Amino acid sequence: MCRGTDNQQKGSSDDNDDITIRHYKNEDQDQVHELFQAGMMSLVPNLFWKSVLSPVFVVVTAVAAMLVLHVSLSLLYTILAIFGMMAILYSISYHAFYGYVQGSIKDDLSKIQEVYIQPGGCFLVAVDSKNGNIVGCVAGEKKGDHKYELRRMSVSKQIQGRGLAKRLIRRLEQECGKKGMLFLTTSYVQYAAIGLYKKHGFQLKKTITYEEGMFRFLSTFELYYFEKELK
Repeated sequence: MCRGTDNQQKGSSDDNDDITIRHYKNEDQDQVHELFQAGMMSLVPNLFWKSVLSPVFVVVTAVAAMLVLHVSLSLLYTILAIFGMMAILYSISYHAFYGYVQGSIKDDLSKIQEVYIQPGGCFLVAVDSKNGNIVGCVAGEKKGDHKYELRRMSVSKQIQGRGLAKRLIRRLEQECGKKGMLFLTTSYVQYAAIGLYKKHGFQLKKTITYEEGMFRFLSTFELYYFEKELK
């Protein structure tokens, strides 16, 4: 099982912060929900622009624009039609992530003790000692003997780029112990996360097409599956 103590880890002088990593407490739930939702919804623009540039959307929009131009003989209506298509795509992108967030809160983030901690996993939060706000979190869900899934990684936008995500991963690896395996899935629009995991020794094993919820209305939404052997 995840075996770390609740010895609090503060940032070094190089981090130039006062952030402590500790185990989850029940009173953290609302802040964890807000942090996770903010992190996921910040990905909407990434998904939107990725989808705008997809061949399917380009072809469909071009055909629709030509039909509008042919029928109306109006350049203005044609431009409005293109922007209308983009507005629909943005709405789909928004509701895809919003639906995912609400499902995640219902399925496990409202039951952190039952889903993560009691079965032998762990849930860590990073707390800003200046104001008590939770600014980061990560979970390790036990999936078998010495096997854990890294989930619900999120870092507040205000402190991104200060090394907190790396510290959360290192702490999670310590919690999971040696001679085990840590795996995760992340979406193809989480560019910073993909780079972080690769730099931290995770190996990309496969790509999965995700078609749940509103994501099924997008041409392709891919998840990357990573693994790391703990030594």
